[in-house]
Amino acid sequence: MENMSYEQWQAATRPKVAGTMNLHQVFGDTLDFFISLSSSGGIIGSYAQGNYCAGNTFQDSLARHRASLGMPARSIDVGCVEGEGYTANNEAAAKFVTSQGLKPYTVKELLATVNEAINNPSTSDPVSAQLLCGIHRADPTCQDKEAAVQRPDPKFSHIWTKSTVKAAPTTTSKDFDVQAMLGSAMTVTEAQEATQRALKTQLSKLLAVPVDELRVDRSVASYGMDSLAAVELRNWITTRLESHVQTFELMSSATFAELSNMVAKRSRLVRTGLFDKE
Repeated sequence: MENMSYEQWQAATRPKVAGTMNLHQVFGDTLDFFISLSSSGGIIGSYAQGNYCAGNTFQDSLARHRASLGMPARSIDVGCVEGEGYTANNEAAAKFVTSQGLKPYTVKELLATVNEAINNPSTSDPVSAQLLCGIHRADPTCQDKEAAVQRPDPKFSHIWTKSTVKAAPTTTSKDFDVQAMLGSAMTVTEAQEATQRALKTQLSKLLAVPVDELRVDRSVASYGMDSLAAVELRNWITTRLESHVQTFELMSSATFAELSNMVAKRSRLVRTGLFDKE
């Protein structure tokens, strides 16, 4: 495969970046509505179209920026419209975009989305300025043909559709009750091992990484932990392990073993004074 040239990159990004920015700078907040037709390709990616995806992502970012300034802005990430466009006349292309996680939707649904953007041009928060259409990303770690061709990137696990995936055993199963084990731990080692086991199980579920592939000498962040997953893990630690940890600590370079020890030491489930003996 040939590398993309600078000219090829510019050919796809310039219309969206320069064009949308020009409209923003010229009209500012004088418009009743400001709508960008972006693409879901900027969300899930598209092979050999990094330039196109980057241009779409810029439109999404600019819409969020305008919204943060109180200006009207909506960016619609258009997906695969049923019976329209290139995929309507190209069966292979239609199958490809479907395998990438795009669920076809009708022209009527697309027009309804545009109508929503016109009638509600401003949003209460920047995130709502971006509208996603037709994304149906199956969990690539499951045994499913549709998902098999997708890249199992843990950073995007929060958009995977997991309804058909068998849930993994939780740390509250009969054979492993982490709260009971922490409460009955008589040594620091027992508390640390229980915490480490529970964290491994939970992290495996969040990032779709097999438990046996999580090494204690690597940081949690090195497995593709993003801010959304970090917040979810932090909340789980707070409720299940009754320990307090900051999001930046989960995203730091601390090893898994160091993180487990820190969580165990701060847990209110562990008997008072246990770690004072260290």
